Amino acid sequence: MNTDIKRTLVDTFGRISYLFVIFFFFIYTLYLHNEVPEALKEALSASLSFLSVLATLGAAYIASKLFNDWKEQEEYNHKKESINKVIEISETLNKLLNSMNLPFAMFAVKNMSKTEFFNFLIRSYSKINEENSNILNNINYLASVKNKGFSSEKIFSDFLSESSKLTDKLEKTLLMMNELEHNSLELMEIKAIVENLKEFINSNLIKTLKLGLRRY
Repeated sequence: MNTDIKRTLVDTFGRISYLFVIFFFFIYTLYLHNEVPEALKEALSASLSFLSVLATLGAAYIASKLFNDWKEQEEYNHKKESINKVIEISETLNKLLNSMNLPFAMFAVKNMSKTEFFNFLIRSYSKINEENSNILNNINYLASVKNKGFSSEKIFSDFLSESSKLTDKLEKTLLMMNELEHNSLELMEIKAIVENLKEFINSNLIKTLKLGLRRY
């Protein structure tokens, strides 16, 4: 049995027992003082009626406590599931960004043709946009989850800002592909933006999301 449930049952039983004993001695003393016939029997009868009321109230309290505990656990499970989904997609995007290193290096040393590199950039641009959309949609969904430990609006705007830098730069590069040199400044800028986005994902986005998994 859950420790919290045990504690609730023990505490409730203890309080009911305490109130029952106090009430019994109070009524018994009162009946004796007023010379009520069969004071002990009458006091016990009144006390048992009082105990019945206490038991009803205690049962209602325990039921309410158990329901609230269940509801809290369900909310936490829902939060955990939603946050883990965003973390999973973020890690997928991070792997995708890491996979861009080799083609960039190959193109820089002329081991990949411009056509091959163009096709690689097109595929990367499409996949990055897809993962970005998945992350943003799920972060937006997190706004409905209570007690996350972070602001969904802030991480949404921060990620949108960082990810847009890369997609905007890739769009610009694809449009000027004919003039692109193997070791141009344009490619160095893309690589720098990729590294910045990876840093943001690992040090900011995923870290913030994992902190949100803590139960308060």
